[in-house]
Amino acid sequence: MLYDLGPYPGAKAEKLAGAVVEIYAINAKQLALLDQLEGYLPHAPGQELYNRAIFNTQHGKAWCYIYNSEVDEKTQLD
Repeated sequence: MLYDLGPYPGAKAEKLAGAVVEIYAINAKQLALLDQLEGYLPHAPGQELYNRAIFNTQHGKAWCYIYNSEVDEKTQLD
């Protein structure tokens, strides 16, 4: 589920019937650049704004950045 965090959305891992996503094939260098962009520290998962998790998709396994804070007061996006 996506939530409105103000200047950007945040995804939370929740059980849903499914979600529409875009999947890209990237290499390790590109993943490291995305980690930097998202502020994710692979050596300290859970310490930053996002965690990175693997999800099964119809195209195989894919990484997704999951918002690491509470969303109780945030608006869900369709």
